[in-house]
Amino acid sequence: MASAKPGVQERILLHLLDYSDYKNSVEVPFSLSQMGIANAVAIARSNVPRAIAGLKDQGLLIERQAHVKGVSRKRKAYFLTDSGKNLAEDTWNNLRSFPVRCILNDGKIESSTLGEINTVLPFTMRSVDIIRYMDDNCILDSRSLSADLIERDLSKHVEKQLVTALGDLPRLRHFYGREKELDNMFNLLEARATTLLVPGIAGIGKTTMASKLIERFMHRRNLMYHRCQDWEGSRAFFESVGEWLANIGDSTFADYIATTPVPKP
Repeated sequence: MASAKPGVQERILLHLLDYSDYKNSVEVPFSLSQMGIANAVAIARSNVPRAIAGLKDQGLLIERQAHVKGVSRKRKAYFLTDSGKNLAEDTWNNLRSFPVRCILNDGKIESSTLGEINTVLPFTMRSVDIIRYMDDNCILDSRSLSADLIERDLSKHVEKQLVTALGDLPRLRHFYGREKELDNMFNLLEARATTLLVPGIAGIGKTTMASKLIERFMHRRNLMYHRCQDWEGSRAFFESVGEWLANIGDSTFADYIATTPVPKP
């Protein structure tokens, strides 16, 4: 069974540790602002004050107004105190052996640790970024990542957290051919097509195609995968959609489902 991902406060400590040299600087990186921290640890900006409250109360970090690069006005910025830096270093030492599995470009799955995984990655990643892109099974799919994408996600000034709910979507190790079909499907969805129908008998690879197509949109769109089963009614699907939309920020459909009784035959 996979270990639970490191918590928000642990991730904040790791993130701020990378910027400890800016404690007394007049101008600081965007990453030290509330939005920068939110981007780094994958929480909403409005949740940052609550997430760091305990760290502030313990004297582990300080908050002050600072000139933030790329922002016209002064903003609140956050810095580790000496004791906070010591705790962050201890946190990293404890997490170095945290088990991580990585899917490489050739589909091979490599088992490693948080402290060693950069030896197999195609480009170097910070520990907090590795944690952010890991799924709930502590698997990092490097095929859908790039240094530019990570930098873009970290520097977003507008709050937009993508929500992914892939359930039991099969995880591919190898995929051959079908590039033309995948390109056509990808281009249709990029052009905002709302529906794609892929008919065919069982066992010809429809689900595998869907999995590969979803992979192309990872870290670019909100994504949900739901497998409809013969023995399930439509409510299971609607509940999954409602939960997914609620995580995005719109609970209207989930509230409707929760308050609407199941029709009796």
